[in-house]
Amino acid sequence: MDEPVTSEETDDIDDPVVEEISIINSKRLEDSLYLFQYPLLSKNSTNEHKIKKCFYKPQNQEAQLELAMNVNSSKFDVDRAEIIAQEVDGDLDKLKDDKKPFFENGMVDKIFLKSTTPISDTSNYAVATYNGSEIHLTALKNIFQFRPSFPYMEKGLKRKKNSELEDDEEEAGSSSAQQVTVKFKQSNDRFDKAKDTFKSLQAKSAEEPWSECSWCEFDSTESSLERLKLIADYTHDVCEGNELSGPEYLKLLIPPPQELAPLEPCLPSHVLSLQAIRGLPILEQCRLLLKNAQIIQFQQLLMLLAGGEGLTSEALLRTLPKVAVLVRGNWIVKSEVLYPPNTFSATSGVPAELMCRARDYVLYLFTKNQYVERKKISSVMSVPSEEIKEIFTGISSLSSRNKGWELHLPADLDFLNKHIDLVQKQNLFWEHRFHQLSELLKDSKTRRRKSRSESKSISEDGRPRNGVIYSSDNDSGTEKNNKFLIKHINPKMWIFGDLYPPLGLTGFFSAFVLCCISFYLFKKISGDSNVPVRDSTKSHSWTSIKITSKAWYCSICESLLLHGIGVYCDCCGVCADPDCVKKANQKLNCKVVTSGNEYHLHHWVKGNLPLGATCTICDEDCSMELGLTDHQCCWCQRTVHTACLPEVEEVCDFGPYKSMIVPPWCVQVARRKGALNKHLLLRGVKNPGWEKWTPLVVIANKKSGNSDGAVVLSEFRKYLNPVQVVDLSERKPAAALQWCVLLAPKVVNILVGGGDGTISWVLTTSHKLDLDPEPPLAVLPLGTGNDLSRVLGWGKENPPELQVDVVLKNIQEAKLSDLDRWKVDVTSTRHLGLKLPSKTYFMYNYLSIGVDAQVALNFHKTRDSAFYVYGSRLFNKVLYLCFGTQQVVNANCKNLEQRIDLYLDGMSGDGTTKVTQSYHDGILEVVGIYSSFHMAQLQVGLSSPLRLGQAKVVEIRLKDKAPVQIDGEPWEQHPGKLKVTFVNRCPVLINQSAK
Repeated sequence: MDEPVTSEETDDIDDPVVEEISIINSKRLEDSLYLFQYPLLSKNSTNEHKIKKCFYKPQNQEAQLELAMNVNSSKFDVDRAEIIAQEVDGDLDKLKDDKKPFFENGMVDKIFLKSTTPISDTSNYAVATYNGSEIHLTALKNIFQFRPSFPYMEKGLKRKKNSELEDDEEEAGSSSAQQVTVKFKQSNDRFDKAKDTFKSLQAKSAEEPWSECSWCEFDSTESSLERLKLIADYTHDVCEGNELSGPEYLKLLIPPPQELAPLEPCLPSHVLSLQAIRGLPILEQCRLLLKNAQIIQFQQLLMLLAGGEGLTSEALLRTLPKVAVLVRGNWIVKSEVLYPPNTFSATSGVPAELMCRARDYVLYLFTKNQYVERKKISSVMSVPSEEIKEIFTGISSLSSRNKGWELHLPADLDFLNKHIDLVQKQNLFWEHRFHQLSELLKDSKTRRRKSRSESKSISEDGRPRNGVIYSSDNDSGTEKNNKFLIKHINPKMWIFGDLYPPLGLTGFFSAFVLCCISFYLFKKISGDSNVPVRDSTKSHSWTSIKITSKAWYCSICESLLLHGIGVYCDCCGVCADPDCVKKANQKLNCKVVTSGNEYHLHHWVKGNLPLGATCTICDEDCSMELGLTDHQCCWCQRTVHTACLPEVEEVCDFGPYKSMIVPPWCVQVARRKGALNKHLLLRGVKNPGWEKWTPLVVIANKKSGNSDGAVVLSEFRKYLNPVQVVDLSERKPAAALQWCVLLAPKVVNILVGGGDGTISWVLTTSHKLDLDPEPPLAVLPLGTGNDLSRVLGWGKENPPELQVDVVLKNIQEAKLSDLDRWKVDVTSTRHLGLKLPSKTYFMYNYLSIGVDAQVALNFHKTRDSAFYVYGSRLFNKVLYLCFGTQQVVNANCKNLEQRIDLYLDGMSGDGTTKVTQSYHDGILEVVGIYSSFHMAQLQVGLSSPLRLGQAKVVEIRLKDKAPVQIDGEPWEQHPGKLKVTFVNRCPVLINQSAK
């Protein structure tokens, strides 16, 4: 007989469950999501709800909206709107320029909505979005309810009051004083009451100014991007409500305090969903929950996992001892689960073995006592205090009665009485574990005691001598070896103390050498990638006047400096003889690199003006008289007569190269504590807000190019902020490129003074730092290897007299272009049975194998030798000529074509090539040179190279060792493989004046 169908079952049949949708709590906008509620207007309203502006007060939590009205509607009363605007703003033609009307169009064309007190309790509100498979909920921070507001009424009342006061003053000339007094008093009281009433309504709002927000329409791109943030970026906070009700599962995820619900599990809020947990094996379920909770009761765990496949109370009891231990009836995760073998703690890097010992000792104490004192653990275990505290906080809390630490959960007496056999096994486990810990602690103390006693050896005359004995907690054989060595030591042997007595001359000299080496090593290691900043308040940046070719006068005694004896400040231009240097540091201020005043004054320096300087006031020549005459500003480089100096404006505009200079008020510096050098470090850079501001950073090595780099650095410190000039002999390119990090996304131009090697160094560092945007690079050629500078239009060599203003002008007018960046992977075959490590280089100009690489290699070896004492550009060219002639005679690279195999895009070169060539097309030009004579013909343009082809991937296999160079940096390469592949393109500046 069929059973009758109930109404509930009928409803289930008629309305079956089609799909179960997961709910995810999104937190990406939970602190910035607001709900605006404002009154809707009827369909016949003239307002179409087009929001014009939005204002917000974050402290007072207030908002205001401006809604544009449809003035073209037939129901809009234009006359009335113009009358109200006339009462508020008056005649627009008579308004002063500094006063802005409330209604710019001369009519009331907008309405205002202002929020009331926000609804702070938003626990029952959320914004939901459905992405096709999941529902994402985002909690609201506040709810704003808007009502109509009339902020222009106050302005209208003020204007009406002022007009009535003016009328009263006009009537005062014809009326009596008594009538004027009575009428003025009544009118003033009436308007004061209205004013006070309006102020009382907005007292709190007036304390904070309105901040205008950017209002985006619903269909705009910005609005679409913001709505994407309603979708959670992770999907592990899924709320599954099939097995448990909402309140029950919420209590499991967020447990109440221990006093209110002591039987609830202490689970974190980021655990997986119940459905995801129950899909795992029982062992993994227990491991996951216990690793997050650390402590839990059996009934709590059984309640969480109820409904899983194959889960029973007996199965759970068999599985739990594999991942947890029993302490006072509560199951606590094993230490090996939290600290896996061969790992270290994340806090202080303590090995996992020591952390397991310390935690097991804490758990053992909790099995014996209800309260445990943390200081007892610190006295027994050699583990940092923060690690011990982390162990305690995971399973226990500090007692309010100051008795020590107690477990988060009380003792589960029901479980202890019900499962006696399991409790006895756990007690035996703890006794055995305590015995192991005791033996380990005892052995550790014994080893430390023996190491101290065995570190002393007795000499022949009975004097104790200090030695070094290495011990290990894990290797007992080491102790036996140490005992054997000490037992059989020869008493007549010399030891370190006899060879270097503590108070002897040899010991003192050794200690001195050790201190010097340690100092330079520490200085080398501590050399960071920060931009050094010289403290201009202490002294000037003195440089010898020998590197210049002009006459100098002392800025203190005003005497002419002869025979190149004297110094000048390459930042501000102050000059001094050796006797006046101290006075110059005290009396004359140097060019400041940082300042707190945004209005920078001229920094006038007297005398020593450049040749051809003219007065910026009268356009007459300056420094026409002998001696220290006239002035020059070290920022804008303007020159002026002493008589014309009062006519110059006090504020400096930084001259024609303002767009390249970082003003002092934009530089933020900090002093590193404990550093060996006392230089300041660049901490931050602000944008001055100038139009087309693109700061320039100059990078050069003062030792390069026959010390031409020192001249380059000195000259650019005079034109720019000294902090913009970085010396590569003191800092690596990463320090100079910190400007790009501090000013991002602002583009920074880089000027590199050097050869191909220096340019490649800077470009490679920029690539490794992954700068965004990558700085464009200009070149100031120094030294002999300047092929890339010639290609980019900056010339083969720097002129004898550096003209900084011309260089800066060329950079301003330079064209932005791209340069291919190539990666060279060098893999060497085995050498003498040993496999050499692979290396990776970056190439920007050329890679060569053969004669030119051999010549460059010989030159570099000579330059690095101790006999290279005289260096100049002419001398270096002579060396290149000698080494090139030597290769004609010796021919070290003879039959080079038989020692290498060339593959272009996986195929051997066939000599074909395209006509078009470019340095930013991602294609390499592969050419060949017959001999040294052929190379000489190429230099003078009498011949052309042998074109082998073009390729995107070039592979060269060396059968024998051969010289190789990349962008002027040579080395001797063992047999192996060189593979050149394209990486990306880097921005460079092309000099337009060279065309």
